[in-house]
Amino acid sequence: PYTFESTWNNFTDVGRRISKSMATYWTNFAKTHNPNEPVPVPVIWPQLTANESYLYFQDPIEVRNGYLKSECDFWDT
Repeated sequence: PYTFESTWNNFTDVGRRISKSMATYWTNFAKTHNPNEPVPVPVIWPQLTANESYLYFQDPIEVRNGYLKSECDFWDT
């Protein structure tokens, strides 16, 4: 429901904002292969790099680094 805005009956305002943002990123990507354009988005989705940045879908949406880093480091050793 978040990605396709399909059932908003029980969503809060926060849920609707997150859902609209997710749908915008996905439709932007489908149109241009870039989730950040052509429709403006609240936070620029970072390109994949060595610093392991990712978009964290909460309210507010934010960029974070090192998703599950300690767990991944365990498997790297």
